[in-house]
Amino acid sequence: MGLKDTDYSAMALLMRHPMGPTDLARALHITTASATAMVDRLVRAGHVVREPHRADGRRMTVRAVDHSRAEVTRHVMPMVEMVEAELAALDERGRQAVLQFLTGTAARMETHLTDLCERPALDASDTSDAHGSAEAGRGTDPGRGAGAPATGPGRADASPGEPS
Repeated sequence: MGLKDTDYSAMALLMRHPMGPTDLARALHITTASATAMVDRLVRAGHVVREPHRADGRRMTVRAVDHSRAEVTRHVMPMVEMVEAELAALDERGRQAVLQFLTGTAARMETHLTDLCERPALDASDTSDAHGSAEAGRGTDPGRGAGAPATGPGRADASPGEPS
């Protein structure tokens, strides 16, 4: 598709649901000016369209277009087929282990995405990096945001008999 990393991240969000440019900036931790430039690129490339907001015609919403969804699917399908082949080679116990891992990982990623969407966008005067300092995340679970207790196997909440 020939996009920048941030553009791919924006497309992943916009394929889930349309968003305004300010919400997109907040979710991606970029400035609103950067989000506007990114949306401009995506519009020029034909991947998204700007539409008036349903409830407030003064605002704009950015939506991924169907042909871009199809293009992403076309790029992703070979990987899906490879994963399906690997899963077919596993026995039931192996598939259950993979399912447990992926379900837990997906839940943590959703939590992390929600945390990112709720954080304010960075502005030009912010001197810290987009992920905070190394100190800020120490002792926390990266999928649950700063300050959240570490969880999962091998961490403080591991049940007796679970590997730690």
